[in-house]
Amino acid sequence: MAEIVLLVPDLAGGALYTAHQFAGALSARHRVRVVGPAAPEVWRPLRDECRVDAVLPGANPLSPRVRRAFEREAGGVGLIYAFKALPQSLGLGLRARRRLGIPLALHLDDWDGGWFTGVSRARRVWYAAKALHRLNSEPYVRMMESLVPRADVLTVSTGALQRRFGGALVPQGVDTERVSPARFPRPAARERLGVPPGMPLILFLGTPQVHKGLGELLAAYQRLRACSAALWVVGSPRDARVAEEVLSGAGPDVEFRPSVSFEEACWYISAADAFVVPQRATAYAEHQLPAKLLQAMALGAPIVATAVGDAREILGGEPAAGVIVPPGDTGALAEAIAALLSDPGRGRALGAEARGRAEREYGWRAMALRLERALAPLALDG
Repeated sequence: MAEIVLLVPDLAGGALYTAHQFAGALSARHRVRVVGPAAPEVWRPLRDECRVDAVLPGANPLSPRVRRAFEREAGGVGLIYAFKALPQSLGLGLRARRRLGIPLALHLDDWDGGWFTGVSRARRVWYAAKALHRLNSEPYVRMMESLVPRADVLTVSTGALQRRFGGALVPQGVDTERVSPARFPRPAARERLGVPPGMPLILFLGTPQVHKGLGELLAAYQRLRACSAALWVVGSPRDARVAEEVLSGAGPDVEFRPSVSFEEACWYISAADAFVVPQRATAYAEHQLPAKLLQAMALGAPIVATAVGDAREILGGEPAAGVIVPPGDTGALAEAIAALLSDPGRGRALGAEARGRAEREYGWRAMALRLERALAPLALDG
């Protein structure tokens, strides 16, 4: 049994979710600690669920004070596992490896450089000059991505990331024992959330961002008037620009609710008749595995998703575990949702297959086996 430090670039952001899944999978064989900076506080959706063992001090995560604090946390451990190719994770981890002689593994759950694709060169230069003090700006991200090969072991969440960077494919997984229909039964979920009896519920869950395709879902919903279904959007936009785009495409009958914890999100998913993941075909989305997709599978939800990234591989096949439609096709999206709402039996069958796949392929046990193979060259148990 080795001790592993999971280095998260920002405990106040979504990277904590991936680290939480890795902690759950690795804890079966190793002692695991989650460490990183948090400004100003630990990410709200996981604040009560993820154990954070050390918060690195100071506002600047690369200050000498932070570096010394992290090296004290990492001293004597068997492995540093950094998340994302950012200065405050990969950069900090590489420096600690050099000073302490500890192996470094890196996991990529997004292509952070993908944020900058599709933007004109002039605008990118302007953004970079304006945000040089921000460690997530393009110059720092590009520099860190060039250092990815220096990690002793690389794991990635999606096939697109593997094709771009190499490494072993290890999707971030889900705790299928805790996230299960038995713990979040549908009748109790609908009663808890106040869903009227007999009313079909379409659900979008997560932080509304441009690449997540909420605009396409809102357009598709306008075609579903005859279904008498409700559309709930659960999640708060990060900035005013996204909020304006979302609100401009929503009618008065769309219900917006603020972001909730992952525990509470399970109740929403269990109450839904159609859980929709309408990702756009952007470079960033193609490299991403939405956490809510695996969470919905574990809960046996009827899922409609666009063919972006690994969605087809995850949900397709025979029997299918969800409905796949082309990205950007609002007509196909509306038809797929309407078909699910009109055939609850099919929705239950898709949900049952999704639940089975989540247990077999994406639960912590399956994730632990993938990690064991990926980390084998480091001989952590030797």
